[in-house]
Amino acid sequence: TFPCIFVLDDFEKELAEIKSLRNAEDKTPLSGYLINILDAVVSSKGREFYGTPRSTFSNYIEKVLHPTYTGSR
Repeated sequence: TFPCIFVLDDFEKELAEIKSLRNAEDKTPLSGYLINILDAVVSSKGREFYGTPRSTFSNYIEKVLHPTYTGSR
C-alpha cells in the first residue's frame, strides 16, 4: 500500500480564511507568507521529508525544521 500523502492543493477549502488575511495597516495580502510557513511546518512534521534539490526552502525544512519537530537531530 501507499503511505498517506497530501499536497498543499488538497486543502483549498481549509486555506480560504488564510488567503483572505491582509495587513491591517496597508492591506497587503499575507497569504503568500503565511501559506509558505504553514506548508514548511506541516511538511517538516512528517516521518520523511523529500525536498527539491538545491532549493533553499527545502534545505531549511530538511536541515532545521524536520529534525527539530521529529527529534532526529
